[in-house]
Amino acid sequence: MDDEIMNCTIEGEGEEVYQWNFIDVSGEIPLDVKETFGALVVESCDGTVCPQDTNFTIDLTNLGSTGGNILITRFEASVNNGDPTNLINSLNNTAIGPNGMESVKLNLLLDVCTSSSVIVEVLVDVQSPSCPGVTYNFTIFVA
Repeated sequence: MDDEIMNCTIEGEGEEVYQWNFIDVSGEIPLDVKETFGALVVESCDGTVCPQDTNFTIDLTNLGSTGGNILITRFEASVNNGDPTNLINSLNNTAIGPNGMESVKLNLLLDVCTSSSVIVEVLVDVQSPSCPGVTYNFTIFVA
């Protein structure tokens, strides 16, 4: 067997073979990240590290001109429909006046070798005499 074929064997005690795979690593047959060979999964190619820290800056701006505040009552982010992370405590102020802005820096671990989705959800109550009791829910999808 030459250097272009990788032999992977999973053995138990007493040299009992549970699984073996021959994988062509010559480059003539494409290997894809996340491709499986039994219990083995290709995690990276060409030295690319798939899990990467990814930084986002989210700006929440009150563009209203009615003189009222917006009150952020829910602010969450999730990756690939996983459990949401509560970001409300990341805000310096949950009430944003007219033309005011709050920025939040968000660091997420994303798998850059596969398609990931980030969902940011913001629930806002409007505190204005012209719009009493109005609530808006915004969902932002980042693909």
